[in-house]
Amino acid sequence: MQARVSQFKAAVLLATICTLSVAHAEPPAVDAESYGEIVSRKLLTGLSNATLAAIEIPKSMIVVNNQSNVVWGIFGGGIKGIINTAGRSVVGVIDLVTAPLPTYPIVSPEFVWEDFYADTVYGPAFIWQEPAPR
Repeated sequence: MQARVSQFKAAVLLATICTLSVAHAEPPAVDAESYGEIVSRKLLTGLSNATLAAIEIPKSMIVVNNQSNVVWGIFGGGIKGIINTAGRSVVGVIDLVTAPLPTYPIVSPEFVWEDFYADTVYGPAFIWQEPAPR
């Protein structure tokens, strides 16, 4: 049991370290990204979403609590968080597998911690994103 906890902590630590630079980077001045930037963003968001999706549970509890009350925030937000955890995990795996394809993000916010007071929403999948011209 302790080995599983240690492995989980190591995975969370690795994902956090890998995504810290992306989470705190300023957005580019130009709206268009190069192909390499799109692919690297998809790899990092896919890795963080696949490994840190469980953060959706407390996030959803907070969002639902702010919208209604504490009791419904715990129970309804917990259920909503479990559903969003599954959704964010699946989207993370899809992003990792399809990283070479330059598409827009499926989940918003891209990282679970970006806007901790906003609902997680899922948009259309596989909308092609044109890389910036050279």
